[in-house]
Amino acid sequence: MRLVSANMNFMTGQDYKIEIFSALDDVAQRWINLERRGHASPFQSHAWCRAHYAHLGRPKDAALSLIMVVDSAEGKDVMLLPLMLSPDEGGRRMISFIDLGVSDYAAPVVAADFTPDAKLMRDLWGRIVELLPRADYLAFDKIPEKIAERTNPLLAAFPVETAVLKSYDLRFPECWEDYHMEILSHRTRKNLRQRWRKLKGRGETGFMHGDTPQKAQELFDILLRQRRERFAELGREEILNRPEYVDFYRSMIASDGEQTPGIITALTVDSQPIALLYGLLYKGRYFMLLSSFEGGEWGHYSPGLLMVESMMQWLHGRGIREYDFTIGSEPYKLKLGGQEHSLYEHMQAFSLQGRCLTGASSAKKTIKSLLGKN
Repeated sequence: MRLVSANMNFMTGQDYKIEIFSALDDVAQRWINLERRGHASPFQSHAWCRAHYAHLGRPKDAALSLIMVVDSAEGKDVMLLPLMLSPDEGGRRMISFIDLGVSDYAAPVVAADFTPDAKLMRDLWGRIVELLPRADYLAFDKIPEKIAERTNPLLAAFPVETAVLKSYDLRFPECWEDYHMEILSHRTRKNLRQRWRKLKGRGETGFMHGDTPQKAQELFDILLRQRRERFAELGREEILNRPEYVDFYRSMIASDGEQTPGIITALTVDSQPIALLYGLLYKGRYFMLLSSFEGGEWGHYSPGLLMVESMMQWLHGRGIREYDFTIGSEPYKLKLGGQEHSLYEHMQAFSLQGRCLTGASSAKKTIKSLLGKN
């Protein structure tokens, strides 16, 4: 259902139309077409957002606000913001990207030839805000500097603050051996060789890809068990203890007759998986999301680290040169050559409740900043 349609004319002579939809089906093919010819992260892909809403958004009483910006002169979609209106923990109405704790980046889907300047983005954003559904506040976090290789236009639309979270990624050289010799330190290379030698002393090592629906789901069952055991041992909350999140992640890996970006792989010893990775393969780039490994004595071999290196080599052999570790500042990401990137956030209040929340959040950040300088 299309909720709003508004035409805009800027001093530049450019005409744009803003349309807001509340149903995925009403904009599905336009969304997919814009993805194919433009730039996007997998977390704003149609496949990801459809599965998200089915398993996570709808059960939490979330309402979609899918904002499409159209170049009126050419009749062409140029930007999509997949947003949602949902209650926060305090019952306030919050507008955010489609996330609920599973989307690592927040960025628009943009046409390759849509290169708006800062003024145009501010004007567009001002009009979009006027058309948004009634809410107490808006909160965008994990906004990346770039979408693929181009600057994220959203950063010019409104003031942002640097987030605590960082992201890490890596571009492989064309020759796999050059990765070891040019990117890894001597110490890391030596450490990896030693750990591989010890692991191979336990049995025949191998690599397994969940390339059929049955195999993918079987590997996911193992990942689920390993993570639950590990998090219970650490006394930490595990998102995969919640059935709706399990169903969501399952839906993103291989299924009969449906293209999904999810991919699950395992490092094996004597054909038994001892470490697993779950990620997304999207537009020639791998995004690492979930990892697991067997506990007990297997921990002495650093199976998680060896799993990541195995995955890198497997991807490289298939022509993939971009490896995105996504969010989180775990030390191994730097050891394996990851480059650090800042992420950004933006909050905007629309009601008294919203202003109280955003004001408190701003004050808390100021205090932390002052304490950090002393």
